[in-house]
Amino acid sequence: MRLRLVLIVLTAYQAVLAQTSRTEWKSAKSGVTEIQVPFASLKPAATIKIGGTADWVLVTHGAVWVASSKPNLVERIDAATNKIAAKAGLPGEACSGLAFGFGSLWVPLCIKEPSLVRVNAFTNKISAKLAAGPAGPEGGITASSDSIWIVTDKNGTLSRIDPPTGKVRQRISIPPGSYNPLSVTASSGSQDWIATS
Repeated sequence: MRLRLVLIVLTAYQAVLAQTSRTEWKSAKSGVTEIQVPFASLKPAATIKIGGTADWVLVTHGAVWVASSKPNLVERIDAATNKIAAKAGLPGEACSGLAFGFGSLWVPLCIKEPSLVRVNAFTNKISAKLAAGPAGPEGGITASSDSIWIVTDKNGTLSRIDPPTGKVRQRISIPPGSYNPLSVTASSGSQDWIATS
């Protein structure tokens, strides 16, 4: 399997948006019905109290994972029952997104020594704490078909983590200020593309 790194340049994307006319965005698409629902008509199906403050949210098959502080937890909500199914205590505040892959939830922590914890999705317990922590708060993390990716310093180091060992197997220099990696698998399933912004 070949892996390619693609850096998204936001200014190029903004230039494309600026060159696209408003009528092109609003033009009808064949086979697509436009449906508009007033926001005020939407009603919550459930209200769930999560810690002192709920922050990062990730939806996976059959569950919604929410990281909270006061206390520092990650909570798993059963999507079928809208009830908290499990809680895992964290050794610090989750601060840089959540990712799911390899049977685990991956939670970056902004603590004195930035870290990454792996929460086993079957036991709902921390199975590993790794030294490859986030570069700062409000960043991101992503899972590809064979790795976990996170920016680990302010100089722009994108670290590729091997899930079975928890070790950084590759470091890639990207432009400083890029904090949010995103993994996209090609439609053929043969390639992963990693984009950062």
